[in-house]
Amino acid sequence: MKKKIGIIGYGPLGQLIENFIIEEQGRDLLDIYYFDDALYSEGHDKSFPFRDFDNNRFKDYSFYVGLGYNHLSLRKDICDQLLRNKFALPTFVHRTSYINPTVKIAHGVFVYPLSNLDQHVCIEDGVIINNSATISHNTLIEACTFISPGVTIAGNVKIGKFCFVGAGVVIANNVRIGNNVKIGIGSNITMDIENDLCVIGNPVKILNKNFKLL
Repeated sequence: MKKKIGIIGYGPLGQLIENFIIEEQGRDLLDIYYFDDALYSEGHDKSFPFRDFDNNRFKDYSFYVGLGYNHLSLRKDICDQLLRNKFALPTFVHRTSYINPTVKIAHGVFVYPLSNLDQHVCIEDGVIINNSATISHNTLIEACTFISPGVTIAGNVKIGKFCFVGAGVVIANNVRIGNNVKIGIGSNITMDIENDLCVIGNPVKILNKNFKLL
């Protein structure tokens, strides 16, 4: 019997999820349905409007949420709805990534290739960890945060919900980062960051929502 998969959102992340699952399990063993309004309007085979993913018809499907950094709060809403209604929301970890046995990973997490999660790391629902990220011991990453390629997070760090951490960012030991924080590419974070801030640089500078210095 084919494994039943639903992919919610079929942008770049949704397509990547599909490719990785096919690579791991083989296309012939999968029955994949897509939930995306743009895809549905094009008449794509096996596609449904976005709102239809919670239809009882799909109760026995496993769902992957293909919504990326532009839709982090919506990503959380959908993950919460799936879990509340007892749909399967598996985590996907690429086979080339290393996950220490003490790591705790919640539902709907997506870990790209070549990442490294060290001892006692805790990853909450819907987090996305991109290529070649290193997350050191005793770090907590809260729901639906997006970690870009090449990020290095030192030990005992806490990152809040709905954060975006840009490519190549380094976060030092014992730093606390609030909710809905955006960290620009290549930044070096050595201090705590409050909720709802945009920051960039080395040393880090605080920006407003228009990406200008405050």
